[in-house]
Amino acid sequence: MANLNVDYPNILQLFERFLVGRTESRAFLHWFLENYYRLDEFIAHDCICDGPDDKGVDGIYVDENLGNIDILQCKIVKNKSKTLGDSRLKEFFGTINQFSTAKKMNDVINTTNNIELKKVIIENDIINKIDQGYNTNGVFITNVNKDNNANTFLSHHDNIIVYDKDKLESSYISTERSGTINKSITFDVHGYDLSEYSIGPDIKVLIAPLSATDIIRMEGIKNQRLFTWDVRQSLGRTKVNKDIEKSINNVNEHKHFLLYHNGITVLCKKMTVSKDGKIKINGYSVVNGCQSINSMYENKPSLSDELRIFTRLIQISPDDELALQITQYSNNQNGIKPRDLQSNNPLQVRLQNEFKNKLGKKIFYQLSRGEKTKCPEVIDNELTARILLAFDLKEPWTCHQTYKLFDELHSRIFSRPEVKMERIIIVNDIYNVINDTLGKLENKSFANYTLTKYFMLYLLREVLEKDERGKNFYNNPEKFIGDFEKRELVKTCIRIMLEDLIIDINYEIRLKEEEGEYFDYKRELKSPSKVRLLKRQIIPNYLRQVERGRISSFGEEWDRMNK
Repeated sequence: MANLNVDYPNILQLFERFLVGRTESRAFLHWFLENYYRLDEFIAHDCICDGPDDKGVDGIYVDENLGNIDILQCKIVKNKSKTLGDSRLKEFFGTINQFSTAKKMNDVINTTNNIELKKVIIENDIINKIDQGYNTNGVFITNVNKDNNANTFLSHHDNIIVYDKDKLESSYISTERSGTINKSITFDVHGYDLSEYSIGPDIKVLIAPLSATDIIRMEGIKNQRLFTWDVRQSLGRTKVNKDIEKSINNVNEHKHFLLYHNGITVLCKKMTVSKDGKIKINGYSVVNGCQSINSMYENKPSLSDELRIFTRLIQISPDDELALQITQYSNNQNGIKPRDLQSNNPLQVRLQNEFKNKLGKKIFYQLSRGEKTKCPEVIDNELTARILLAFDLKEPWTCHQTYKLFDELHSRIFSRPEVKMERIIIVNDIYNVINDTLGKLENKSFANYTLTKYFMLYLLREVLEKDERGKNFYNNPEKFIGDFEKRELVKTCIRIMLEDLIIDINYEIRLKEEEGEYFDYKRELKSPSKVRLLKRQIIPNYLRQVERGRISSFGEEWDRMNK
């Protein structure tokens, strides 16, 4: 985890980019929402209403997935020796109380002059959501620690969560990708023409025909760290790879390699060119050319100094915002999927770092195609996107539209505070259990259809919501699994539920067929209205069996196994 210093004025450096045109308080809250609630920039911006006559409300976040309304207030304290006592929390409790009834909410709307506060209440339909039973919580954010008075007050008010100095510093997950090779390497281009130019005062570009024997001396090829910023990484034995290997292994073709290959792109923090034809770079990362370099590395014996490749060396830090655009636009040999382009998105990088920080080499969260790891367990972020879309957002009918997952749906799927490592592991476990139980479906064509497993996730979510313990599990899976020692117990509970649920699914499909109705599962599972109709036909039968004690709910099974 990255080390933070939230003491004033050091804290201002953390959200320096948010300070333009904003007060310190608004900038602090925006930074918090992006880094701890894991919201994207636009969603975070829309939550904030801090300003004159804001009724003590600096921001409001509505989590429709979990049924929560979070009232946010933040306070930057300039004197680091001070602490958060109970007096400010008592005032905050009064702020939260304004959201306890529809009448009080209308009073807020009618009496405030803060347009942003009115807008966030009305646009999120908060009055109706309170009537629907949404939970209202208070979230207080500050850069100093709580004192004993604050802890005593909070022990009697479990609807208030405090992010103080300790919690901010201990729970921060960085969005920075490690991978820059902080060593120097020298390339010999003596006797070859170079093309050098500058873009502004800070960016220098050099195009040079580097020899393959020099290129494979770069650090980080074997462990793939060199390609951390490449959105595609190695895609295995593709046609492009095979063609590259064919040229490498044919010595007579080496002199023509420059004509065949589109080149590679290397970003570096520092670059110098000496008079004797030596290029020296430091702090480098390859953002395009992973496949080519891997092919050359794997065919070392066939390389010669005559085999050269045009290399675009750009002096710019790989974590610069412009570097991300260079990375995206420079990849053009194989088609790039939206998933690849999102591999450097802070939402995805934070999740990968969270896995690394908490689990080390046990489970790897894979962001892009070809990303390699020695971890025994790999969780794929594209599959995770589908699972969350079906299970969390209740849209199984969209799961086949892969192109949307990391494009228009990306923020909806991943930009939510509950999308953390523990949740991702558990929903993938549930998905795997579903895969194991699909064989119990009588209609084998339906069982083998891709969308069926996502339909099952959707049904399971609906069933969990009807059981208080199941709802608690869905909302806070980390409280059930502890340090993952109870993963198997969770999977056993889910398996029992699924096997009971499949009995009702089989019955409904059988009923359709007996009545002469063709079950067109390929069309029905792509239709929101048809999926909801199937749910209404299946779930009530299951719940009646639970009520009659013929089958167990999630909570009952969980209690039985934890005796």
